[in-house]
Amino acid sequence: MVIGSKSYKTGLSIFKNKLFWSLFILILVHAAGAIGMAFYDTKLFSAMTPYNLMLMFILLIWNEELKNRRFLSAFLIAFYVGLFAELIGVNTQILFGNYSYGTVLGLKFIGVPILIGVNWFIIVFSAHQLAGYLLKKYSFNRHNSKSNSSAFITQALLAALFAVLFDWLMEPVALKLGFWFWKDNMIPFFNYTCWFIFSLLISLSFYLLAIKETNRFAPFLFLVQSAFFIFLRVYLK
Repeated sequence: MVIGSKSYKTGLSIFKNKLFWSLFILILVHAAGAIGMAFYDTKLFSAMTPYNLMLMFILLIWNEELKNRRFLSAFLIAFYVGLFAELIGVNTQILFGNYSYGTVLGLKFIGVPILIGVNWFIIVFSAHQLAGYLLKKYSFNRHNSKSNSSAFITQALLAALFAVLFDWLMEPVALKLGFWFWKDNMIPFFNYTCWFIFSLLISLSFYLLAIKETNRFAPFLFLVQSAFFIFLRVYLK
């Protein structure tokens, strides 16, 4: 009876564990999407991208322990900075390069899908959380104000590098799926430079807002999405 009771309690705790179910959905959705895009109907599965993006956004919020004004401010800053940068890029080519968006990502505002702002938040926030976890794991000293500032600047730099790496993984796949298009199908290095600068600025804003590493789902989201694009870079024709 004791063993059975323990098993029941363990099963019940897993059932109530939102991180467990979030990871289950995360892996299931991305595995199905990757296989579907690579081996079945690329157009059909790529059309599901906006729904996938919003689902991941909801799971990210669900797993955030500190859903307060600072978190809302972090979202709004990432959303509007990312969206504004893309509006300048698409309409002037001053930022990122000469590119335009397709129809896959849904409703547009002056040539830019509204969901791009959400995407910027997901990528940079997840990268920022992952960077913070890694710095904590390897015992970056935060016991005094000087080292504290240094740690968060390091975290912002690392997050920006992660975001650029993610964009590098994503770009060739995005072209094949029709998310956006580059002139002559050439992805300029300037694109990655802009990604680094804006990701760094957004990540630094998270530091100024004192955003903590409380979202256990975010690092997994970043890693699974990265694996998703690595898989499609290899297998998508």
